[in-house]
Amino acid sequence: MAKKQRKRSPSSFQNPQSSARSAAAKEAARTVAEGWHPRPLLPQLRLVFALAGLGVLCIVIFLALWLPSKGVVDDLRSRGVTATAAVTKVDDKPETVEVRFRSSGETVTTNLHDYAGMRPEVQVGQTLTVRYDRQDPSRVLTQSWVNSPPIVNLPMLGTAALALLLLAAAAFLTLRRHQVLSLAEVSSQDGSPSSSLAVEEDGKTTQLSKE
Repeated sequence: MAKKQRKRSPSSFQNPQSSARSAAAKEAARTVAEGWHPRPLLPQLRLVFALAGLGVLCIVIFLALWLPSKGVVDDLRSRGVTATAAVTKVDDKPETVEVRFRSSGETVTTNLHDYAGMRPEVQVGQTLTVRYDRQDPSRVLTQSWVNSPPIVNLPMLGTAALALLLLAAAAFLTLRRHQVLSLAEVSSQDGSPSSSLAVEEDGKTTQLSKE
């Protein structure tokens, strides 16, 4: 007696065309997944300008500290007069060093001029050799600082380093912005039908694509 053939459930039948479409869809999804890259962010122009502006501000502060002090040193070297002065007062708030010396037969009491915000570390009663301007005795520095000014000091070094850091950051963001825009242009000229690139600037996302 022949065995009775078991009937197959209708759900077990698969349309060949449907199967082919499913396989093609899976392959397309895999291709898209492999070619997907995170959306690049376009550095904002206002951030670049802000960093560059702060860098320029630091340069201005550096020059404001250095140029007046350099001018005093140059003037004292050219027309300064040497004298022996006694330190009469030292204060930290604000930082001042008061000295007393004689000029043209008169006693002059004034504060040592700062060099880029710095003054020498001295004590009350200490004797110093100073160089001053006869036309303006308040322009006075120690003879040692006139001969060899302190080139490296904390205020000047800090502002110079910060300026370089800010300008370098602005240059990096400018270069990054150029790279993102170049990538967007190349992507928009790509022959693939789905080539696209999204860039974000000032909180707005722009989709660049070629259909």
